[in-house]
Amino acid sequence: MGQAIGELFSSKKFLMMLIGVIVWFAGRYGINLDPATLYPPLALIATAIFGQAIADHGKEAAKINAAAPPAVITASAPTPTPAPTIEKAAA
Repeated sequence: MGQAIGELFSSKKFLMMLIGVIVWFAGRYGINLDPATLYPPLALIATAIFGQAIADHGKEAAKINAAAPPAVITASAPTPTPAPTIEKAAA
């Protein structure tokens, strides 16, 4: 369980989400902020989380492609087929 919590706190997405929750709670229950003042930072945090998710997806795809063995194609060159000949009928 301690390792799982350590992995959570090493995640950029989790830390940004945690900051967003703290900002939301502070604006909602602590500091009296107008919602119009509170939403832009939360939207910025949500955008950062979305961007990090896209970046992480690219990293995972690169890891998978790097781990896959290269495809080996051992086909021989195709043998050319002779063109059909058309014979003229005797007149």
